[in-house]
Amino acid sequence: GAKEGVTRYTKTPMGSRVAARGEAVLPYSAEQIVWFLSDTTTQIEMDDMVVTARSFACADGRTYFDHLTYKGVWPVQARDFTLMARWARTADGAYVAGSQSIGDGPGTEQLLDAPLPSRKYTRGRLFMGGWCLRPLEEGGCRVTYMVEMDLCGSLP
Repeated sequence: GAKEGVTRYTKTPMGSRVAARGEAVLPYSAEQIVWFLSDTTTQIEMDDMVVTARSFACADGRTYFDHLTYKGVWPVQARDFTLMARWARTADGAYVAGSQSIGDGPGTEQLLDAPLPSRKYTRGRLFMGGWCLRPLEEGGCRVTYMVEMDLCGSLP
């Protein structure tokens, strides 16, 4: 449904996975939105469920490794995600980004200096997350976001 100019869609594709897509037109340039989304401190300002957000590595100026923690909502425990995200600009001026969870294999956290799982949080898995920021001729930007994740864990 639509709310405050944002259209969102959700679906449960398989088992405990959840998929969602959102679309909106924002009165900002694609560059402004990329700058905002690339700064992990803005995650806390933008989403009141985020407890902490930090980048712990950058591979090439466009590939980032981030750790985010989220509040729990009773009776569900708090969650955390360790992610790799990469931004690119297309020939027509759009920006695209993709992200996914990392750290599923033995030693990955140590290799990248990523936070290890904690008893305080249940580690969720992001199978796919993505943004497309397409500048509009009349100004502003069409933003499309897609995500497929598993919050893992279970209800008590």
